[in-house]
Amino acid sequence: MKTLKSALVAVLVAFTLVSVSYADGFKEKPKFRVVTNLNIEQAIKNPGLVRSMYQQVTWQQVVEAHQHVYIGEVIYLGKTYRITGKLDQWKDFFLMDGMPRTNCQRGKNVS
Repeated sequence: MKTLKSALVAVLVAFTLVSVSYADGFKEKPKFRVVTNLNIEQAIKNPGLVRSMYQQVTWQQVVEAHQHVYIGEVIYLGKTYRITGKLDQWKDFFLMDGMPRTNCQRGKNVS
């Protein structure tokens, strides 16, 4: 009986090792994201990036962060941009003339 238990444990361990070795998650190499860091003044110079910022970052996110400097992540043309700006700079960004008012949070809490 003792030999049978040892054999069953050995089979269980062998089966587990075989299952883990064929798992797809262990074979793939990690995919690294390239992140471009910009300040808000640099980001405003790119019109497409500005439009993506309006679509992906809201004024409410900036205010709720409760920090003097807010870092927003925006994906534009498949690249990730990390945009840094002070609270006043973000406020000016959301109040810029000529930009669409599609972001419903933009008008609230701006003083």
